[in-house]
Amino acid sequence: MDPTAAITRDQVNLFMCPVFDCSIKIYCLVPITYDAPSDQSGIRGVHHDIIDATLSWHNSPACYDCVFMDNGGTDKEGFRCLLVVRILLFLAFSYRDNECTCMFVE
Repeated sequence: MDPTAAITRDQVNLFMCPVFDCSIKIYCLVPITYDAPSDQSGIRGVHHDIIDATLSWHNSPACYDCVFMDNGGTDKEGFRCLLVVRILLFLAFSYRDNECTCMFVE
């Protein structure tokens, strides 16, 4: 739950929530492409990578990658406007003809 929400989770009436009758897809690996113009090791700073959020793979330890995430504030510049988060889970679902992609972070 959003800690800044107007109501707490105890105040949510589940009978008032919309019916959700769709499948949820869970992903452990997500390919990404990003631009890092100051790093010229890629083609004009474009990089490709894979972000992991894996509980375990062939009895190896869990792997939860960390990323920078925009904190939504515009009052700071550079890295000060970013949060460091660890990705725990990727998921996707469709609701009312909208494809929703999400990630749970810590």
